[in-house]
Amino acid sequence: MRGLLAIFAVILFLGFGALPSAGADVQSYKSLSADQISRVIDSVKGKRTAIFVYASWCPYCRGVMPKIIDIAEQHEGQVLAISLDKDPDTLMRYLQKTHGVVPFVPIVWDHSDIFAKPLARFGIKPGNGIPFTALLDEYGFVHKQGVLEPDVTAKYLAGGASDKPLPPEESL
Repeated sequence: MRGLLAIFAVILFLGFGALPSAGADVQSYKSLSADQISRVIDSVKGKRTAIFVYASWCPYCRGVMPKIIDIAEQHEGQVLAISLDKDPDTLMRYLQKTHGVVPFVPIVWDHSDIFAKPLARFGIKPGNGIPFTALLDEYGFVHKQGVLEPDVTAKYLAGGASDKPLPPEESL
């Protein structure tokens, strides 16, 4: 029984640790369920955070990725990048080829559960479009979400956006 508890503790430590450190070699990634991703989101409460949902096969995602990387470099620990790629190796080849080193460990949704359900408790409602961005305030609540321009994300993380949530019709 103690051995089983020790194994469980190691899995929790390795699988649900705090936000990955900056400057990660893109050879590494975290493959997580949506429930595990929601636990990572929980771990970043206390600071404004941008959650960027993308896929390596999406042309618009590829176009904004350099800007997202710049934002992540300027706002260390405030950007979570979650890939919807079904094949993490394809994602890693894309990132390695085009970006070399990124300032975050890519999180890859493992497709073992429904993506949107665990995220709903934060008010995150991923739409049909990607790249999808959710801007969370210090308390973990959605400030704004949708297919947002990177400049909106950068301004929010820098503290230049209003602390008041936008009306529902403007937040999507």
